Amino acid sequence: MTTISEPISFRIKKEIKEEFEKYALLSHTTMQEILRGYILDLLNITQEQNHHKTCIVCGKSFQTNNPARKFCSYECRKKNNLALRKA
Repeated sequence: MTTISEPISFRIKKEIKEEFEKYALLSHTTMQEILRGYILDLLNITQEQNHHKTCIVCGKSFQTNNPARKFCSYECRKKNNLALRKA
């Protein structure tokens, strides 16, 4: 896995910066985290800490190495399967 040891600095237009700040406030994160994720996506760099997911059952945020994973725990997966069987 490649890690970046020095921060990357660059200039962005004022309007774009304001849009990133608004989005950061709405998603309860920092502008740096949003930009970091965006740049890593553009570069197709995948790292463990970049796989943040939200459980479809309880809505809890969790980290995973498996991009297909939908549940935060075995219990939530079990609840979902039970609900599907009842439906």
